[in-house]
Amino acid sequence: MSIFESNGIFDNDRVLRHDSYTPDEFLARETQEQELVSALKSVYRGSPPKNIVLRGKNGTGKTSLTKSILETLTEDCAEKGINVTTVYVNCSDSHNDKSSYDTTREITNSLREIRNPSGYDKIGSGYSQGELYEKMFDELESSGDTNIIVLDELDGLGEDEILYKISRATTNGDLPMDTDVGLIGITNDPGCIKNFSPTVKDSLCEEFIEFSPYKATELEAILGARKEEAFVDGVLNDDVIPLCSAITARDSGSARQALKLLEKSGEIADDENADNVSVEHVREADTQIDKDDVKNSLKGLTTQERLALLSVAIKSIDPSSSSNKVPTSDLFEAYETIATRHGHSARSYNRFSDRLKALEQQNLISLTPTQKSGYQNTFDLEVNAALLIEAFDEIVSNGMAGESSGLQRTVEAIMKRANDAGEVSRRDLTLETCSF
Repeated sequence: MSIFESNGIFDNDRVLRHDSYTPDEFLARETQEQELVSALKSVYRGSPPKNIVLRGKNGTGKTSLTKSILETLTEDCAEKGINVTTVYVNCSDSHNDKSSYDTTREITNSLREIRNPSGYDKIGSGYSQGELYEKMFDELESSGDTNIIVLDELDGLGEDEILYKISRATTNGDLPMDTDVGLIGITNDPGCIKNFSPTVKDSLCEEFIEFSPYKATELEAILGARKEEAFVDGVLNDDVIPLCSAITARDSGSARQALKLLEKSGEIADDENADNVSVEHVREADTQIDKDDVKNSLKGLTTQERLALLSVAIKSIDPSSSSNKVPTSDLFEAYETIATRHGHSARSYNRFSDRLKALEQQNLISLTPTQKSGYQNTFDLEVNAALLIEAFDEIVSNGMAGESSGLQRTVEAIMKRANDAGEVSRRDLTLETCSF
């Protein structure tokens, strides 16, 4: 018997993977599906495509629905003799904005690969922006009658020059009148459009389609539609899917997260050789996923970002504080103490503020502008304090952070303080007490 043998929980867990499985129907997205189909009907008639923006939080079906409908559109148009080429580009580039230069190059290379899948000349970085635009327009003209470019995570685009160039390509003479190109922008940030120039907003935003977070009942329907294929018949207790749906609806309303929670619950049950997946497995999976998410976020932080996050953790769990929302000046004092006491170089107040904003962008802390005795931001932990501190403890204890022993002592002291404040349920701590 193989050591990889399953205990009979899963039948086909592929259907629980949001990014590798496309359902036959998109439950609770019938309205958005019809709106997108309606917006693309002009292509099927042989007319230019509209520019469309899809807005909504992560895991609300924007990308998977778009890809599915575009695949159908391409096939149906081909039957009418209309050649439709679609290009997909993700504008998110880790923690950095993707430039128009990089996006233009990626679009161009994607078009070249579509035309010559067996081998094509990949464009490097040795061209000017203007030369890259020319190459992209040459590829668009050669691709066929209609081109649709999908820019996912549009909020990760550093500037909007490429949006202007593509949306005005025919008007500005960069493409001939018989070559049509349309943009579909997908964004998790409803406010990102505000940062675009008026000309771009006027050209890009011909159609808006909103994707609201899923409700618990909608998530139940989605998980219920997948369970028959994903799990062995009868192994899911009746209250597992309702609990997965309720937890996810409360936290995010993301189908991706709901599927991940259900899959993790099954994996825990399988590892325990349990006969069924129970609500206890769901609760354990929820805690484990949260902890893993926090741990993965910490691994990607710089030393200075870790120190800034620790300063927020210290002040947020301070029992003498009347509020968890802490002004930047108080956080900076804690940061300087941690840095100088444990062998790190303290940066300037402005550099420290930049680190806080970077952490806010990664959803580890929240920022609230305040107007009290002068303008000053306040910050609070966006993640559970216990999970954050225990994840920090695991990372530095295992030598994964690449930090000095000073950081370990700092984390231990924070855990002691958190334990005293009732924030961390570890009663067997034997940690040295440090004063901050």
